[in-house]
Amino acid sequence: MNTSHDNSKRQQAAAEHPAAAASGRAQAAASLPERLIEELNQGRCLSNTAPQSIQEVMPNYPEYRFAGGLDWLEWSIAVRWSADVFQELFSELEEVRQECQDSKVPEKLHYLYGSLPVFVHRMGKTRGGTRGRHYPFVITLGGIQCLIGNWQPGEGLPDNFVVCLTGRDCLLWGAWQCRELVHAAIAKLGGEPVGEKVSRVDFCLDIDGLSTRLVQELVESRHYISRFKQVRPYSNLVDDSKTGFEAGKRPQRLIVYDKIKQIRPKNDREYVQALIQYRYGGNCPGQATRVEIQLGREVLRKFGIGQPADIPLHGPSALRRILTEGFRVVDRPIPPGTKNHSRAEIHPLWTSIIEAFEKCFGEPGPPPPPLDRSEMSPDQLIKQGFGCFRNAALQKRIPIARFSDFLTVCSKLIREVFDSDEKQEEFVEKYQFGLTEHTQ
Repeated sequence: MNTSHDNSKRQQAAAEHPAAAASGRAQAAASLPERLIEELNQGRCLSNTAPQSIQEVMPNYPEYRFAGGLDWLEWSIAVRWSADVFQELFSELEEVRQECQDSKVPEKLHYLYGSLPVFVHRMGKTRGGTRGRHYPFVITLGGIQCLIGNWQPGEGLPDNFVVCLTGRDCLLWGAWQCRELVHAAIAKLGGEPVGEKVSRVDFCLDIDGLSTRLVQELVESRHYISRFKQVRPYSNLVDDSKTGFEAGKRPQRLIVYDKIKQIRPKNDREYVQALIQYRYGGNCPGQATRVEIQLGREVLRKFGIGQPADIPLHGPSALRRILTEGFRVVDRPIPPGTKNHSRAEIHPLWTSIIEAFEKCFGEPGPPPPPLDRSEMSPDQLIKQGFGCFRNAALQKRIPIARFSDFLTVCSKLIREVFDSDEKQEEFVEKYQFGLTEHTQ
C-alpha cells in the first residue's frame, strides 16, 4: 500500500479529477490547524519533524546530532453516524467495493459525497488475529489506511474506525497531522467521534554519528541494569558485525539498532529520502543509531495513556521511567545475580540519550492520577476472588470438608498457575508496580 509506485499511481488517478480532489482537500483542510494549512499551501508534505529537520546537538556529545518523533501510532475511534448518513455512506462504500471485486482490482479511487478523495479497497481486514473483529471496509485517505466497521458504537462493541500509522506513515505524513486529517475527514463525512483508544505507540530517537557497536559492546560487557527478563544482542559471528540489541518483549520493548544498515537494502527511496532529510539534516551519515521504545495498550494504560491526546501529557514520564527504571546503561559492569546496584551510576551517554528524548517529546510532567478503584471495595474484590476459586474447585471436583481445606486448595491452585520462579517474580514485580501506582 505504501510503496512509491502506489503513491504515484494514486496521484495520477487524482489528477484525472482535479476539481473534485481540490474541493475534497480544501474542505478537509478547513478543520486543520493553521500551521498544517500553511504547510499544505506551500506544497510541503505533512511531517512530525517540522521544520523539515529538527536536528540538535547531542547533550554533552557535540560530535553527535539527534532528531526524533513517533514511529508508530495505532488507535481506534468510536464514530457515531446519524441514521441517514450511516445508510448513505455504507451503501456507497459497498457499491465501490463490489466494483473492485467485479473488475478484480485491489483498490479504486472514489470521491465520497462527490468531494472527498479516497481509495476504497477490494477486501476488508480482520483486526486482532483470527478470532478478532472483521472490518468490512478499508479506505486509504491521503496515504493513511483506515478500517471502517459497518456498525454504530455501543456497549460491548469495538470501535468502528481504526487507523494504523506505520513508521513510514509517521515519517512522511506526520502522526499528529494524520490524526487531525482523519478527524477532519470524519467530520466531512458527517460522523461524530465519541471516544478514542490508543493501541500502540512507538517513540524513536535517531542519533547521527553514534556507532551502534559502541552501545552494544557496553551492554555485552554487562554495563546495564534491567528489569526486563530478556536482553538480546544482534550479532553476526561470520562478519563480526554488531547491529544492536533489544530488551523486553511486547507489549513493552526497547530496541537499539543500526539504522543505516537497516535502510541500505530498502527499495523505498521516498522513505529513505525523507529519513535523510528529516532526521539526518539532508546528508546520509556514515553511521547512525536508532533508539526505539515500543509500547502496547496494556502498558500505555499503566502510564495513564488511554487515547492519543494523553501521549504528550504522559509520554515523557513513561519514557523516563523506561529508560531509567526499566533499562539503563551504567558506568560499571554488573555481575549476574548482583542485587545491590546503588554504586552504579547511569552512563553519561545514556544520560544524554534520556535528555535527547526529553528534548524531542518534552520533560516529564506530574504523574497520572491513580486508577479509580472506588467502584468495588477490597471486601467485594475478596469475595469475588473466593467465588472464582470455589467455582474452579467445583469444576475440578476437589473434595472439601472444612474451610481450612478450601484455603489449602486455593494455595494449591495458585501454585499450579505460578509454577516457576520466573512467573512468581513477574507477579511480584507487577504487584509492586501497581502498589506504587495506587499510593501516588
